[in-house]
Amino acid sequence: MGGAGVQALLITAVNQRDLELSAGRRLHIYDTGADIAGAGLAIFWHHGTPNLGEPPEPLLPAAAQRGIRWVSYDRPGYGGSTAHPGRDVAAAPGRRTHLRPQLR
Repeated sequence: MGGAGVQALLITAVNQRDLELSAGRRLHIYDTGADIAGAGLAIFWHHGTPNLGEPPEPLLPAAAQRGIRWVSYDRPGYGGSTAHPGRDVAAAPGRRTHLRPQLR
């Protein structure tokens, strides 16, 4: 297997971790490129609801070969993320601001 194939296998691992937010809340995030330098493009996976944020694994090898990083999160109140009373679906894009510092 060539270098690109080995790198693709490494990047298809989905790293999961919890991001501590204000008021004791937690956002559970998924990131295929957290430990890999050089991932040029990041895709924020905004999945349907109700659902967890785990990226679509069948797409990960092709994305890795192209240097694409998948990032997502469990919606508040689902999976490993704590509930956020009063939130609505329109608040979802704003949660990317919590993820941005974690992507470096």
